[in-house]
Amino acid sequence: MHRRAAARAQRISPADRDTREQAIDADLSRYRLTLDELTEAREAKIAALGKDVSSLRRNLARVKRSVSGSHEAPAEKHLTPMLSRQTLSELQNQAVRLNLPNKALELENLRTALAREYKGSHPH
Repeated sequence: MHRRAAARAQRISPADRDTREQAIDADLSRYRLTLDELTEAREAKIAALGKDVSSLRRNLARVKRSVSGSHEAPAEKHLTPMLSRQTLSELQNQAVRLNLPNKALELENLRTALAREYKGSHPH
C-alpha cells in the first residue's frame, strides 16, 4: 500500500520531495480509515464466532452431562443432536474464511465429538 501511495505521489510531483511526502501521507490516511473499518468488521466477526463457539461448547457440555447422567437409550430410539451438522459446517467455514485455525480446529473437534456421540450416524 505504501509503494502504491509513493508511486502516485511521484506522478503528482516528481521533483518536490515535501509535496510527495504530503501526498503519500494523505493517501495513506485515506486508506487508514478503510483499513480501520475492515479491521473493526473482522474483529466483530471474530467476536461473534467466539460467542457461537462458546454457546456450542455449553450446549455440548449440557448434552454430555445429560447423556452421562442417564443410562443408555434403547437402540431403536433416534436421538436428535442440539446442533445440526449444517450449522456446525457453516461456523467452521466462517472460521476458515476469517483465517482462524484454532477456532476451525475447535469446531472440527466438536464435529468429531458429535459423530462419536451419535455413533458415526449423520446428525440432522
